[in-house]
Amino acid sequence: MRNFNFKALYRAIFILGIGLFLANCDGEDGANGLDGVDGINGENGENGENGLAGEDGEGFDELTQYGSITLNLSGTRADNVPFTHEAELKFSPNDIDDNKFSTRSEILLEYRFDIQRFLNIPNSYNDNSVDLEFTVINPESETPRFELNLGLRDYTIVSDEDLKFFELYENFFSISSVGNPGIDNFNVTDYTFDEATNELSFSFSMDVNGDYNQTGNDLSISGTVDVIVFERVISVER
Repeated sequence: MRNFNFKALYRAIFILGIGLFLANCDGEDGANGLDGVDGINGENGENGENGLAGEDGEGFDELTQYGSITLNLSGTRADNVPFTHEAELKFSPNDIDDNKFSTRSEILLEYRFDIQRFLNIPNSYNDNSVDLEFTVINPESETPRFELNLGLRDYTIVSDEDLKFFELYENFFSISSVGNPGIDNFNVTDYTFDEATNELSFSFSMDVNGDYNQTGNDLSISGTVDVIVFERVISVER
C-alpha cells in the first residue's frame, strides 16, 4: 500500500491560496505617460480654378449718362452747429422736359437751360434734387450776362458726426436783372456751351442771407454743372 504524500497536498493548498489572494487584490493605476510629439502638418492643397463670371446686373446708365451737378453747401444749422456738405447729383429726371434748352431771339440772343438732377434714383417717393433755370443773355459776346434760379427740393443734409439731419425743402433762390433778394456775391465762371454736342458746363457761387433759407443763418452755395441737354423740336400744327 502506497503512503499518502501530505507534503505535496500542503504545497498545492498553499499555492492555490496565494493565487486566490492575488486575484482578489486590485492594483493601483500607474501615472499617465507623457503626450506624444505632434505630427507635422500636411501641405495645403492647390487652389481650385476660378468659377465663370456671372452676367452683369442691370445698372442705371440711362439715368447717369447725361452728366451731373456737384453741389457744395456751408453754413450753420438751426441749432447753431456749423456744417459743410458736398454731393454729386448724377441722376437725370424721368421727364426729359427737365433737361433741355431753348433759344429766344429778340433784341439779344438768349439761351435758357432747364436742368434737374437727383441725389438718388428718381421715383414717386424721392424728390431730393436740385433744379436750375439758367439763362445766358447775349452768349456770343465776350461778356455775356447770367441769370439763375436755383431750387433745392426736399434736400436732406446728414451729419455723420452727431447723426443729425435737416432739410432744405422748396428753397428757391433767384438771381435776375430785376433784383436778387437775400443773395450776395453771385458769380458764374467757366461757362461753355457746345451747340454741336449740347454739352453745357459752368460753375456758380452765391451767399444767401439767413432770412432767406431754412437754417436761419447765412448759407454759402456753390456748384459745378457738367451736363448734356436736349433741344425740343416744335411740332407742326395741322
